[in-house]
Amino acid sequence: MTDVDDPNPYTSPTAETTTAALAPGSKPLGPALPWSAVEAIEFAWNSIRRGPLVVLMLVIAGIVGSIPDSIGGGIYALLMLGQRRDLLLIAVAVRVVFALVGLGLAAWITLGKSRIKLGVCRGREPQFGEIFSGGPFWSILGAFFVLGLALAVGSAICVGPGLALLLSSKREEIGLIVLFLGLLVLLIPALIIGWKVQFFPFLVVDRGANAWESLTLSWRITDGQLFELFVYWLLTLALVVGAVLLGALACLVGLIVTIPVALAVLALAQTCIYLKLAGEEPVLKAQ
Repeated sequence: MTDVDDPNPYTSPTAETTTAALAPGSKPLGPALPWSAVEAIEFAWNSIRRGPLVVLMLVIAGIVGSIPDSIGGGIYALLMLGQRRDLLLIAVAVRVVFALVGLGLAAWITLGKSRIKLGVCRGREPQFGEIFSGGPFWSILGAFFVLGLALAVGSAICVGPGLALLLSSKREEIGLIVLFLGLLVLLIPALIIGWKVQFFPFLVVDRGANAWESLTLSWRITDGQLFELFVYWLLTLALVVGAVLLGALACLVGLIVTIPVALAVLALAQTCIYLKLAGEEPVLKAQ
């Protein structure tokens, strides 16, 4: 798995740009275009109506990316059924190995999914093989590692004291209160950081950014966009809840359709927002 140096075939030739390109063949970022969360979701829905195959592609990509972790979790559960101490280390080792493999595969699949979403939002017909097309693997994996490390450190600082009190104190209510407050302190910064760095996979695939550049560029292009990103987050929650309720009305069988469609809409809406922030107008596929 190596970084690709070929010119990026997913870069639009029309968007006006103002900054230097990050990698050969990639387009520089232009000034952000006006956007709204509602318009992004509407664009995504219209894109799916014109090319519903993208829903199946994203579902398959998600399933493939989760296979190692699912296998590791299953083996771990089987080894722990007998509650034998001699199998504990083996179970933990198996879980860790499969988790690491799963992280690598998920990073690789994320590259393919990003290519598919970018192609759809630029009016192109997605190809099934793009799921496994890969790209700058170490860049995307490095970005995942940085975010994971930041989350781990933040969790240790905010949640650690509450857990320590809960495990050591005879008054569990104090530990629970401290733990709850720690979670609140962690939640708000985590949400804001998540909103601002969420576009890093596109910057890796689309602009050739390395791990750190992808995160800092995502942070930069979202400057001044926090309120609209908050609105988009609220609409995301509403859409997911609506999809669950709608699917449940059909005796839960409808969830097989409503959840994948809702997630695909959100994935393409996010891509639409990225293109707008990068100074490019999304394009619907010709009918």
